[in-house]
Amino acid sequence: MYDLLYLHNNIISHIMKKCSICKEEKELNEFPFQNKKLNKIMSACKVCKSIIQKENRKKLGEIQKEKDRISYQKNKEHRVNYAREYRAKYPERTRSTNLKQKYGITQNDYDKTLSIQNNKCAICERDMNEYGKIFCVDHNHTTGKVRGLLCDPCNYGLGFYEKHKDKYIEYLKKHD
Repeated sequence: MYDLLYLHNNIISHIMKKCSICKEEKELNEFPFQNKKLNKIMSACKVCKSIIQKENRKKLGEIQKEKDRISYQKNKEHRVNYAREYRAKYPERTRSTNLKQKYGITQNDYDKTLSIQNNKCAICERDMNEYGKIFCVDHNHTTGKVRGLLCDPCNYGLGFYEKHKDKYIEYLKKHD
């Protein structure tokens, strides 16, 4: 004897069932399983079930966000400590994740760029090994495109210059 899962997937086209929501007669394979192990099929068809799930996600979305916010505030100290310990324990993973999320590059991309720059800052040409810290990823804040790798002072300076470019130019012209 075939089990219901086999029937459901292979030879059920002629067996019909009425949806408890839309009340339409549909083939059995148009109903989702409630429990595959027990061969139980839901009373609502896949289409109706999908609609209900979307509506519930909309309704509960804001409620769930608020629950998450409250939970985070209750456990904030624990979460912060856990994150700090994780970053200390797995610095490579953390760095890799940050590069990917912030700049869309991998550690390999970073290393290639550093190699192209001969391990030097793209502006002042300070050697990273002599500098003693890893370089910042310089990127265009509008397009997100990575421009190069910079030491901290050059990165800060460039960022400040981009924000106040007109004032710098005006000042230099005025005092020339």
